Amino acid sequence: MTQATFGPTEAEINDLVRRGYSNWFRRQISEPVVGAVPDVLALQVEYAARNEGLGTEAIGDFAWRAAIEQPDQLRQRMVFALSQIIVVSYEDANVSDFFITMARYIDVLNANALGSYRVLLEDITYTPAMAQFLTYMNNQREDPQTGRVPDENYARELMQLFTIGLVELNQDGTPRLDAQGQEIEPTPTPTSLSLRRYLLD
Repeated sequence: MTQATFGPTEAEINDLVRRGYSNWFRRQISEPVVGAVPDVLALQVEYAARNEGLGTEAIGDFAWRAAIEQPDQLRQRMVFALSQIIVVSYEDANVSDFFITMARYIDVLNANALGSYRVLLEDITYTPAMAQFLTYMNNQREDPQTGRVPDENYARELMQLFTIGLVELNQDGTPRLDAQGQEIEPTPTPTSLSLRRYLLD
């Protein structure tokens, strides 16, 4: 449970022993998803009442409360893990200044944490937080006449960091090597090139 939760209580350990792993898992995935947006807005009201102003502190407060208080511990642990992979930085002013944008990003992670990774990536692609952080908001397609080149940052990150990786891998996760013993970079395919074009249109 120390890997599947943020730290079990003695009562939760006893409940797991009594119910068994399968029943515990079924109960976890059946817990309702708690939205970040309503809670973050409520926290902002609290801050305003104390004259503490508005800020991204509400995002951190929500995350801590969810990790400690929410019964859907498995989902919360997955949300944390996914947020370390599909990163939107709180340090980026274009993102952090819009706390509701960050809350919506967390809601997408919450909604998809125990589901399909493909669906999660699609939903994350349409979040303003990711669009701001990886610079494809208001992106324009290539224009040969003016020499304009589109920003391919997100398409590259999606393929290299969120999915296929920087090098080809064997089934056991070790890097594939060529005849000279060098790691093999993924070869652009029609599918990957189409993805880049699709994300830019």
